[in-house]
Order: sequence, then structure tokens, then C-alpha cells
Amino acid sequence: MAGGVVDKNPPDPDPDPDDPDNKTDILITTVASPLDGGTAIGGESYRVGEMAVLKATANPGWVFENWTGEGAVVIDDPEAESISFLVDEADEGSVLTAHFNQEFTITTSATPESGGTVTPTMTVVSGEAATVTATANEGYLFDGWYENGVQVSTEETYTLEAVAADHTLTAQFEAGFNVTLTADPVAMDTLVTFTGEGLSQTGEHTVTATLLDTEAENYVFNGWYVNLTDPAPVSTEATYTFTLTADTSYIASYSQQYTITTTATPAEGGTVTPTEQVIAGGTATVTATANEGYLFEGWYENEVQVSTEATYTLEAVATDHSLTAQFEAGFEVNLTADPVAMDTLVTFTGGGLSQTGEHTITATLIDTEAENYVFNGWYVNLTDPAPVSTEATYTFTLTADTSYIASYSEQFTITTSATPEEGGTVTPTQQVTVGNDATVTATPNEDYVFDGWYEGEAQVSEDETYVLEAVAADHNLTAQFE
Repeated sequence: MAGGVVDKNPPDPDPDPDDPDNKTDILITTVASPLDGGTAIGGESYRVGEMAVLKATANPGWVFENWTGEGAVVIDDPEAESISFLVDEADEGSVLTAHFNQEFTITTSATPESGGTVTPTMTVVSGEAATVTATANEGYLFDGWYENGVQVSTEETYTLEAVAADHTLTAQFEAGFNVTLTADPVAMDTLVTFTGEGLSQTGEHTVTATLLDTEAENYVFNGWYVNLTDPAPVSTEATYTFTLTADTSYIASYSQQYTITTTATPAEGGTVTPTEQVIAGGTATVTATANEGYLFEGWYENEVQVSTEATYTLEAVATDHSLTAQFEAGFEVNLTADPVAMDTLVTFTGGGLSQTGEHTITATLIDTEAENYVFNGWYVNLTDPAPVSTEATYTFTLTADTSYIASYSEQFTITTSATPEEGGTVTPTQQVTVGNDATVTATPNEDYVFDGWYEGEAQVSEDETYVLEAVAADHNLTAQFE
């Protein structure tokens, strides 16, 4: 059995109807699958050698797929809706099935119709894919494919996989506005790449200007301008987002820039502001920071010192500059006070890292808090027999790390007065270092005699000359005359 006429051991072409071996009850059954897909006719009883003709007819909305025999074997041409064959005894009880597939409609339309064209409406067999394409007309942009008001794709070409239902697809188009982007100066047009130009939808829109680094490294972006005569750009960022509501033109403005190259010598001496780009006419500020153990000596250009300040500003830059921060190894000057408690009562100058050569240090007492102390001198070691200087300001030649101790001693005030004042004279009030002796003398005037030295109400001496030994406090002494 096969499509067309099948001849398997063909029988006598003129069988005798009265021959008992000539069977007339070969039953062939036809079935439609699924039942609502169509009809299958030709299933009936045949005589051996008779031609059996089977026909499949699809119902509306369905298409014929193929015939299958026993064991779902596809019979010859799967697209032949009608098949015929010569019946033989082996066909007794055969069941032939006509298979149908449902067919779905993919309806397409464009909105608005003037916006573009779409793939025509089509029919698709169940399970197969359907591809539709939208093409925007001039002045329009494709927005997306929509079904039942829901966007199903933003791509112009959209494929529905394994179709299992009718679909109504609408290609939505929108009128667009043209975005024109240029560069200034005009020569920059070949050194800049733009994104966001051309026809675009209304709404939020982004434009970008990107320099070709290898060819435009001496230029800097000033901003996006509508007109170069405008007082300010609409944006100073190379990427600019705005609301597009009409045809729009923007100019990407650029200015030449120069390179300020900075280095440190020696490299381990310190750090410097990184090399930078400066717009023509602008200012450039560079800063040098010495590392531990080094001092900043100055900024140099072409071996000429241009500044001794760690921060140096170039005004109205009009060319490239190569600046070198010169550092020198320094020596540490460590200054302390003795006794240790004096550290908070003394201010030092000249301490810290300093260059080799003549160097001056100073120790200054905070008068309001340290009035009872006196400077003994600068010592390298407190056990030294004498200080290197007894002056609070000391200048020396610095050739190595150096430490000095500012030595102080506490002192007390010996206040003297005469009673009555016309009775005589006394040694002036004096300051005495702690532990030292203090001597005071009273001299009576004519017609007066000295009665004694008093502290408070107590007489401490009857002698005109009185010695306080190992002074350890302030004293207020009165010479009494009669």
C-alpha cells in the first residue's frame, strides 16, 4: 500500500467472482485525527485487487498534514490528501489515519498607516514560527510591536515561536525629530565621534561627543552650545541628556589645552601633583610634598628655579611646561625642655627637619604661665659641665641629626619694702633660683634706726643684712625702721 497505485504480487487482472478464493470482504478503516480537524473518506470493504481510493479533507481553520498506517508509518507523500492502492489480503483490517493541523492567522497592521509598512497578514500552522517585519517610513521611527496594547518587542523583526493561537500585531510608529551635532572649531569634526545624532523619538534623548584620543589629546571639551555666542553652554558634560520636542542642533565646543608635566628629584624625595592638562589661558597649580627625611628646595623649569614655595601657580598658560620639584635630604633637630613639665610652658622655633648649614633655634617661655622659671642654657646632655649656649636664641651649623635640651630652673620672688618708707632703703625686690640663697639689706636714713626684718607679723632677723638660705618659696619681707 502506498500513495498512488501500489502493486504487491498483483492478482489475476480478471478475477472470477464465483471463485471461492476471491475474497470480497477486505475491510479498510479511515480515521481523522483530530476529529474536528477534517474528514477521512474511503474506508469500506474492498475485493482483493480492487482499487481503494482514500481522501482527506481539512475543515476550515485546519490543514492536512499526512496519512499514516499501522504503527504511525507515514504513507509515501505526506502532502497527498488523496491516496489510492490495489487491495490485497494483507490489507484486511487496516486502519489509515488522516492527520490535520490547526491553522492560525497572524494579522498585522501599522499605526499610523503613514508611519511605515509591515509584513502582510499570514496564516501559520500550529507549532510553527511566524516572523513579521516593520519598516519605518522617512520621518518616522519604529517604536515596537504591540498585541492587545502590550509591547511584545522593540525589534523591527519579531518572531513568534510555536504559534498556538491567532495573533493581532500592531507596528507602532512615531514621528521623529532630527538631531544635528557639529564641532567647533570646524577642524574638530574629524577628531570627534558623536552618538545621538539623526532621527530620534520625542522625549528624553542623550547626545555624546567623544574625542579620538590619539589625534585630539591637546583639546578639551568646553560644553554643548546652541549658539557659540551664548553666554554659557547648555551642558559642560560630553554626555548630555535633554527632552527632544523639535528638530535640534548642538555644537560641541573645544579649546586647545597644554600639558603641565611634573617630576620629583630625587624620586624618593617627595611627591608632586600629577601631570595635568590645562586649557589655553587657564591657570595651573602644582604642589610638592616632601617625604620623611627630605625638605623641599624649589620648583625648577629648564634648570631655573621658578619658585621656592611648595605650591606654585602658573598664570595664563600658553604652552606646555615641564616642572621639577627639587628635594634635599635634611637633618632632624629635636628640642626638649628640662624639667619635662616645662615642655608645655615653652615654645620652640627651629625644631624639626632642616637643611644642612647655619641653623637657629629659640626657646620662649609662655610668660603668663612660666614666670617663676629662668633659662639656664642649651645642653646636649644635662650632665655636661656647661651649656653650649646660655642664650635662649642659639645659632649653630647643622651637619647631622641634632638634639638640644632647654634647661630651666624654678625661681621665687623676694619682695622687699620699708616701713615707714622714709625710714630707710632696702635691697630691691629680686628673683632667686630655687635652692639658692637670697640676701637683703636694710639701711636706715638719718634720725632713724633699724628695728628688724619682718615677714608677716613675725620678726625674722634683727640684722640689717638678712640671708634666706635654700629659697623654696616666695617671700615678702619688710624692713621696720623707728
